[in-house]
Order: sequence, then structure tokens, then C-alpha cells
Amino acid sequence: MNWGDIAVKGNILYSGHQQVYNPGVGDARGEEYIGYYKSFNLGILKDQGDEVVIKQTETDYGQIGHDLSDRYYYVFEGSNTFAPIDLATGLVNDVKDITSNGVDKLDDASIDASGAIPANSSLGDHIWHDLNQDGIQDEEEAGLAGVTLEIYNDINSDGTIDNGGSFNNTDRKLGQTTTNDTGFYKFNGLVPSSYIIKVTDTGSLLNDGFYTTSGGELTQSITFTKTKQFKAGLDFGYKLPSDFGDSPLSGIAPDGTHNNAYGDAEHTLVDGIYLGATQPDKEDSTQDNIDAGGDGDDEDGIAFSVMTQGVEGTVTATVTGDDSYLQGWIDFDGSGVFDADEQIATNLQDGGDKDTNNTDGTIVFKVAVPNDAIANLTYARFRWSTTQNLTAASIDDNGEVEGYSLTINTPPTTENKTDGGMLSSVGATDIVDPAGADNGSVSYYIVKSLPTAEEGVLTLGNGDLVKIGDELTPDEANSLQFNPSGTVNGDISFTLAAKDNLGAVDPTPATITIPLANTLPTTDSKNDGGMSSSADVTDIIDPTGSDNDGSIKAYIIATL
Repeated sequence: MNWGDIAVKGNILYSGHQQVYNPGVGDARGEEYIGYYKSFNLGILKDQGDEVVIKQTETDYGQIGHDLSDRYYYVFEGSNTFAPIDLATGLVNDVKDITSNGVDKLDDASIDASGAIPANSSLGDHIWHDLNQDGIQDEEEAGLAGVTLEIYNDINSDGTIDNGGSFNNTDRKLGQTTTNDTGFYKFNGLVPSSYIIKVTDTGSLLNDGFYTTSGGELTQSITFTKTKQFKAGLDFGYKLPSDFGDSPLSGIAPDGTHNNAYGDAEHTLVDGIYLGATQPDKEDSTQDNIDAGGDGDDEDGIAFSVMTQGVEGTVTATVTGDDSYLQGWIDFDGSGVFDADEQIATNLQDGGDKDTNNTDGTIVFKVAVPNDAIANLTYARFRWSTTQNLTAASIDDNGEVEGYSLTINTPPTTENKTDGGMLSSVGATDIVDPAGADNGSVSYYIVKSLPTAEEGVLTLGNGDLVKIGDELTPDEANSLQFNPSGTVNGDISFTLAAKDNLGAVDPTPATITIPLANTLPTTDSKNDGGMSSSADVTDIIDPTGSDNDGSIKAYIIATL
């Protein structure tokens, strides 16, 4: 026990220093021997304001003018007075003035009418849901009702509940209480002394995964040096386990220039509101990871189609929870920040007007990928909660956050090509091979348009007709043949678009051009059999001509 402390055993109060306990030795103080104080000298020390504490000095008894040996004493608040304590009654008497060599002085503010030291101090504060884990109860952080607390007399003022096996070195439990509807608790009837408050939660409210946020302690201690005090500050913040984001919080951003500054997102875990197939696991802190995979197997709520520059993609979200909202972002420019114009989902609901899927528990929506989206690995974040308009990085009291890494695909390109040409009179003839390029590989060529029927037909090498929409393997595309109709002289064309191994299609199909050369017909020179100049209109010889790659359609009068 420190100088100035008041210890409590039932209604018995005692104070001082160098308490001595002799096992097996009894005296007149009671059946349970609690020890006594050896004779000592007292002086007075002003500590803070008018807080008065007892302090041992090197002076002798004569300085104070009182024999203090083998007694218990109390030094009154706000005065230079002290008095021995009657251990049988808890009353003080024979109040003495320390600084006036024995002149009596009574401190009416420190003892009641019966002469007992008043137990009129109290302490209390709140137990609350510390959403942001800062140890401070903010306006939006509600108290926790029904939590149980105990109060102990801290005999040696060490802040630890001691159980030394004897009365003198055991901190005794004085009582318990529970928090009210606002999370507030209070202990009344306290005398100046040291106390420890312990959260025991016998009602098991906090056993459902709550953990402390203020240093992780279940106990706090406090000392009263005066009567008529109320002391706050012994509060306890608790936090339900949360789900945290796992996008990287530092390091070089995907664009190679900026630093990652995605910030963290956190959701208090609440049954029945989550992404994916199962409730997320409990986490104590951020799960940031270079591949956004820190959350492990519970990151299963979002599925992407191929995201290709300039092409509309699709996102599918698996959700659980009524009246909840989906927010989503993709860092398209790779700057390490989820910018406002990179939000791809805003307050989307299952079955809402932007949900293109009619299945309960699934939200499907379209995503317009910018033409200049970064082609490196980048990051996405999705948040599901009953709270609307969540930002990319904030704390929420329900739901789940999931992070993903993904690579924006660059679409393949298809090369425009011109065939070497053919006569329009030939049959099915091989044409130039199409060509495409991709950062992966070209898997197909999609037929986007065909020559007209008057121009001819496009076939595979095996003779099969080619149709618009056919997806040709590179080998099939290399076997293409054209069979001209024989009536066209000039260029004919059709279009193809490369499709890569990730399913991305060239948004600007290439044109394959085939020049057709038509062999000119010949006209025969002829002599008619003749006629009289006086004859009426008379038939003449028929003209003739030939065409090697077609037929004579007409004869054109060149001269008369």
C-alpha cells in the first residue's frame, strides 16, 4: 500500500506504510489477525493542488507532537489534519493538526456527523462498440448493454488483482454491476483508495467474438485521494471481429509510377450479410497482399468475364443479405487509387434495375472497360453492406469486403490483306492466309462479312461453305478458298476478326481483298451475202463472238 492510500476490509479503514504481518500472532484487533503498523513518523506532502498524502520522514515524533506508534491513521482531504482510526467501529476521533504541534482541527468536509470517513465517491464510464478501434467512443459508436463488471480494492496500488493467500496481500472484490442500455456503468459508495475495475461479462455478451481495442486489457485501475469525487475514464472499447480488405496498402502502383494508396476497408462481421458462398472468416487486422489474396478461400463472391480494353465486360456477384448494396471499383489507370470515375458498381441490389440476372442471390452487371485501361496487373475492390454509398476505404458495421487482382486484356489485332488475284473464270482457288497478333495467342478468326452471291462463294479447303459468324481455327482460316461466279471483274472482299486465347475479339475486323481479272471477249469479223440497193429492209448476217471465262451478254454498236 502506497502513502496516502486507504485500504478497505468491510467497514474497516486503515492507511499508512510498512504494514507488518506476523503469521500465528494474534492481538486485540479481532479474530483474523490483519497485522499492524510499526511506530513511524509522519510528515505532510502537498502533491497536486490540495491532495494530501502521508509520507515517512527522518524527523522524530516531537516535531508533530503526537505519539503515533502502533496506530492506524487517516489524513483528511484538503487539510493538514490526521486522526487515528478505531478498527472496531471504523470511526475517527482525536483529530490532530499536523502542522500546529497538536492543536485540534476538524475537517468537516471530510467526515460525516458520526465521525466516520464518508464513502461518497463513485466511478464509472462506458463499454461501447469501438468500430474504428481508436479507444475513443465516437458519436456513432453505440454502448454495449448488459456487460458485467467487478470492482476490487487494490491494496498495493499496483493495478493488478493480487491473491497472496492472506488478507493483507489479497485484493478483495467489493461488488459487481452491469452496463445499462447506453453501455454505462457506475460504482458508488467509495472511500479514498485504489481500485481495479474488471470486465467479467458473466452474461457472455462479449464472448461472441468481441475483443478489446484499448490496449487489449480487461482491467483498469484508479486511485481516489479525496472524498466526494466522481471519476470517469475507466471505459472499455470492444470490437466484433471484422473482415478487412486485402489490396496492397503500399509499394509501387500498377502503373509503375505512383505508390499504392488504396486504403483499407473494414466490415464488422454480421451473420447473414456477405459475399460468396460462405460467411467470411474473422480477422483482427488488414490482410493487404500483393496479389490481393490475403483473405484466402473466402474471397469467392465475384467472378469476372475477360476485361478487355475498349470492350464491355461482365461481373457476376454472389450475395447473401436482404436490403443490401454492392459497391465496386477497378483501378483502370493503375494509379494505386480507386478513383471516383473507376467505380463500376454503385448501390447495386439483387434484382435491381441494373441486375441483368433473375436468379436470387446473384447480381450480374456490365462494365465498360476504357480503351486506355492499363494492360498490367491491377486491383479491384467490392463491398456488400446494408449501408448505401460506401466509399472504397472506410469502416462499416456489417457486410464484407473482397479484393481481387486482375489483368486488363489488350484485344488482338487482325491484319488487312490483299490476295494475289485470280481470273473470274477459275473455280475454287486458295486465297491469302489471314494474320492476327495478340499478347497471348490468336485462337480463332470470326467471319464478320462475306462476298455477295453474285461475286462468288467462300469455302473451306474441304468444300464446306463459310457462313457469317463462323469461328475458324487458324488452320481452317489458312485453308480458305474463293470460287468466283465468273461475272465480276474487279475487287471483292470479306472481313475477319481475330479472337485471342482469353476470348477477346478485335473490335476492328480486318478486310481480305481478292482482285478478280475478267478475260475480254472477242467479236468475229463477218461479210453479209449482199442485197440490191433498191430492196426493202432485209436481214443481214448475225454477229458472233466468244468469251473464255464467261458468256456474251450483248454486242455494243461501235460505229454506223
